Amino acid sequence: MDLVFSPAGDLNGYEEWSANAVGTELIPGLVIRVASLDGVIASKRMANRAKDLRSLPYLESLKDKIRRSGVALGALSTARGVLPARG
Repeated sequence: MDLVFSPAGDLNGYEEWSANAVGTELIPGLVIRVASLDGVIASKRMANRAKDLRSLPYLESLKDKIRRSGVALGALSTARGVLPARG
């Protein structure tokens, strides 16, 4: 799990990221906001760091796989383990 206080790049800060995030109850009474896959991809592109750029092919293929499955991206939550672990 990565904690991000301000996404990389010009994404209008936390407000824009939060608008597309999914609220997930991590444990009873603790709700966290999980960035959308599109938000993560955009932030990694804007960060333009080698480690972020290396992750983009995987994230884009994951996005395509989810789209082909017919599941709405917003319905998925990495915090609950719905998205497959990488590796």
